[in-house]
Amino acid sequence: FDWKDQAFRHSIASHFSEVPFIPGRRRCVISLGDSAHERMAAIYACREFNEQSMIDSSSPAGLLCKSLKFMERPDLEHLRKEQYLIQDCLAQIVRYDQDLDLCIQPQHCVARDQPQADVLSQQSMAAAHGG
Repeated sequence: FDWKDQAFRHSIASHFSEVPFIPGRRRCVISLGDSAHERMAAIYACREFNEQSMIDSSSPAGLLCKSLKFMERPDLEHLRKEQYLIQDCLAQIVRYDQDLDLCIQPQHCVARDQPQADVLSQQSMAAAHGG
């Protein structure tokens, strides 16, 4: 976890020190991946960047952190569903004007005429689509 945390901190600090702040525009970091460590590293690095910005005023605060954690080690069908889901909602995630922390999780469902199967959580889909 430490090396990922350091990598996120370094990348965020170097990128946003080179990109000029434009008043009225929010800056954000978007993390997409299946690693819980990546999710936490992104969240901590954004929080630290905002705290440091408020202390030394080197860069305006207000960096948003948006994390979408995919299922760990999905099978091919779940991977396909995740990609389909993300293509429909990525623009909404980018435009959302607050921090965002979403996780796609399997849900165990039993259909009356089918064996038990994992499917994407309807709650995750609804949350990702803003509902």
